[in-house]
Amino acid sequence: MRDITTDLTDRLAIEELIYLYARTSDSRDFGTMRTLFCADACAVVRDAVSAHEQILSGPDAIAEFVAQRHAAEFARGDRRRHLTSNFILDSCDGANAVARSYVCVLQCVAGQPMQLASMGHYEDHCHKVEGRWRFQKRVLTIEGKGQLPAT
Repeated sequence: MRDITTDLTDRLAIEELIYLYARTSDSRDFGTMRTLFCADACAVVRDAVSAHEQILSGPDAIAEFVAQRHAAEFARGDRRRHLTSNFILDSCDGANAVARSYVCVLQCVAGQPMQLASMGHYEDHCHKVEGRWRFQKRVLTIEGKGQLPAT
Protein backbone atom coordinates (compact mmCIF):
# COMPACT_ATOMS: atom_id res chain seq x y z
CA MET A 1 0.00 0.00 0.00
CA ARG A 2 1.23 3.47 -0.87
CA ASP A 3 1.79 6.07 1.79
CA ILE A 4 -0.41 9.18 1.71
CA THR A 5 2.64 11.48 1.65
CA THR A 6 3.86 9.81 -1.54
CA ASP A 7 0.37 10.03 -3.00
CA LEU A 8 0.20 13.77 -2.29
CA THR A 9 3.71 14.34 -3.62
CA ASP A 10 2.84 12.59 -6.89
CA ARG A 11 -0.49 14.41 -7.17
CA LEU A 12 1.13 17.82 -6.70
CA ALA A 13 3.95 16.99 -9.14
CA ILE A 14 1.48 15.88 -11.83
CA GLU A 15 -0.67 18.96 -11.28
CA GLU A 16 2.44 21.15 -11.58
CA LEU A 17 3.39 19.35 -14.82
CA ILE A 18 0.00 20.33 -16.28
CA TYR A 19 0.39 23.95 -15.16
CA LEU A 20 3.96 24.11 -16.44
CA TYR A 21 2.80 23.01 -19.88
CA ALA A 22 0.35 25.95 -19.93
CA ARG A 23 3.08 28.33 -18.85
CA THR A 24 5.53 27.12 -21.53
CA SER A 25 2.86 27.42 -24.23
CA ASP A 26 1.92 30.96 -23.22
CA SER A 27 5.53 32.11 -22.92
CA ARG A 28 6.62 30.26 -26.08
CA ASP A 29 9.29 28.37 -24.14
CA PHE A 30 9.35 25.38 -26.44
CA GLY A 31 12.72 24.14 -25.18
CA THR A 32 11.25 23.61 -21.71
CA MET A 33 8.02 22.28 -23.23
CA ARG A 34 9.95 19.44 -24.89
CA THR A 35 11.32 18.33 -21.50
CA LEU A 36 7.78 17.81 -20.16
CA PHE A 37 7.24 14.82 -22.46
CA CYS A 38 8.67 11.30 -22.48
CA ALA A 39 10.93 10.59 -25.48
CA ASP A 40 8.25 8.38 -27.06
CA ALA A 41 5.29 10.57 -26.09
CA CYS A 42 2.35 11.40 -28.30
CA ALA A 43 -0.28 14.11 -28.27
CA VAL A 44 -3.74 13.90 -29.75
CA VAL A 45 -5.61 17.09 -30.64
CA ARG A 46 -9.33 16.46 -31.12
CA ASP A 47 -11.37 19.38 -32.38
CA ALA A 48 -14.98 18.51 -31.57
CA VAL A 49 -16.12 21.67 -33.38
CA SER A 50 -14.65 20.71 -36.77
CA ALA A 51 -14.44 16.92 -36.13
CA HIS A 52 -10.72 17.06 -36.98
CA GLU A 53 -8.13 14.97 -35.13
CA GLN A 54 -4.36 15.18 -35.32
CA ILE A 55 -1.81 12.85 -33.71
CA LEU A 56 1.70 14.11 -32.97
CA SER A 57 4.62 11.83 -32.10
CA GLY A 58 7.55 12.88 -29.94
CA PRO A 59 8.42 16.02 -27.96
CA ASP A 60 9.84 17.87 -30.99
CA ALA A 61 6.71 17.38 -33.11
CA ILE A 62 4.47 18.40 -30.21
CA ALA A 63 6.41 21.60 -29.47
CA GLU A 64 6.62 22.47 -33.19
CA PHE A 65 2.85 22.02 -33.58
CA VAL A 66 2.16 24.41 -30.69
CA ALA A 67 4.69 26.93 -32.06
CA GLN A 68 3.16 26.91 -35.56
CA ARG A 69 -0.43 26.87 -34.35
CA HIS A 70 -0.10 30.27 -32.69
CA ALA A 71 2.77 31.85 -34.67
CA ALA A 72 0.60 34.41 -36.51
CA GLU A 73 -1.07 35.57 -33.29
CA PHE A 74 2.25 36.08 -31.52
CA ALA A 75 3.73 37.82 -34.57
CA ARG A 76 1.04 40.51 -34.41
CA GLY A 77 1.45 40.91 -30.64
CA ASP A 78 -1.53 38.94 -29.32
CA ARG A 79 -1.20 37.38 -25.89
CA ARG A 80 -2.72 34.09 -24.73
CA ARG A 81 -3.28 32.54 -21.32
CA HIS A 82 -4.19 28.92 -20.75
CA LEU A 83 -6.31 28.62 -17.61
CA THR A 84 -6.27 25.01 -16.46
CA SER A 85 -8.67 23.92 -13.73
CA ASN A 86 -10.77 21.12 -12.26
CA PHE A 87 -7.76 18.82 -11.93
CA ILE A 88 -8.70 15.22 -11.13
CA LEU A 89 -6.17 12.45 -10.61
CA ASP A 90 -8.02 9.36 -11.84
CA SER A 91 -5.26 6.87 -11.04
CA CYS A 92 -1.67 6.79 -9.87
CA ASP A 93 0.51 3.83 -8.92
CA GLY A 94 3.72 5.79 -8.36
CA ALA A 95 5.06 5.11 -11.86
CA ASN A 96 2.05 5.75 -14.12
CA ALA A 97 -0.89 8.07 -13.72
CA VAL A 98 -3.99 9.34 -15.50
CA ALA A 99 -5.25 12.88 -14.84
CA ARG A 100 -7.99 15.05 -16.30
CA SER A 101 -8.44 18.81 -16.33
CA TYR A 102 -10.38 21.58 -18.04
CA VAL A 103 -8.75 24.32 -20.08
CA CYS A 104 -9.94 27.75 -21.22
CA VAL A 105 -7.70 29.89 -23.40
CA LEU A 106 -8.02 33.66 -23.17
CA GLN A 107 -6.65 35.83 -25.96
CA CYS A 108 -5.87 39.55 -26.01
CA VAL A 109 -5.80 41.18 -29.42
CA ALA A 110 -4.43 44.73 -29.54
CA GLY A 111 -7.22 47.30 -29.38
CA GLN A 112 -9.92 44.68 -28.72
CA PRO A 113 -11.58 43.32 -25.56
CA MET A 114 -10.17 40.10 -24.19
CA GLN A 115 -11.91 37.03 -25.63
CA LEU A 116 -12.33 33.38 -24.83
CA ALA A 117 -10.40 31.76 -27.69
CA SER A 118 -11.28 28.16 -26.86
CA MET A 119 -12.34 25.72 -24.17
CA GLY A 120 -11.92 22.02 -23.72
CA HIS A 121 -10.37 19.33 -21.59
CA TYR A 122 -7.20 17.30 -21.26
CA GLU A 123 -6.73 13.63 -20.54
CA ASP A 124 -3.13 13.09 -19.50
CA HIS A 125 -1.34 9.78 -19.23
CA CYS A 126 1.85 10.43 -17.26
CA HIS A 127 4.91 8.36 -16.51
CA LYS A 128 7.61 8.95 -13.92
CA VAL A 129 11.06 9.04 -15.53
CA GLU A 130 14.11 9.24 -13.25
CA GLY A 131 11.96 10.58 -10.42
CA ARG A 132 10.17 13.20 -12.53
CA TRP A 133 6.65 13.06 -13.95
CA ARG A 134 6.30 13.57 -17.72
CA PHE A 135 3.53 13.28 -20.26
CA GLN A 136 3.39 9.91 -22.02
CA LYS A 137 0.19 10.78 -23.88
CA ARG A 138 -1.69 14.08 -23.83
CA VAL A 139 -5.16 14.22 -25.34
CA LEU A 140 -6.71 17.66 -25.87
CA THR A 141 -10.36 17.81 -26.83
CA ILE A 142 -11.42 21.27 -28.01
CA GLU A 143 -15.11 21.65 -27.22
CA GLY A 144 -15.73 25.25 -28.20
CA LYS A 145 -14.11 28.21 -29.94
CA GLY A 146 -14.65 31.92 -29.52
CA GLN A 147 -15.16 34.43 -32.30
CA LEU A 148 -12.14 36.69 -32.13
CA PRO A 149 -12.56 40.13 -33.69
CA ALA A 150 -10.78 40.79 -36.98
CA THR A 151 -7.62 42.84 -36.67
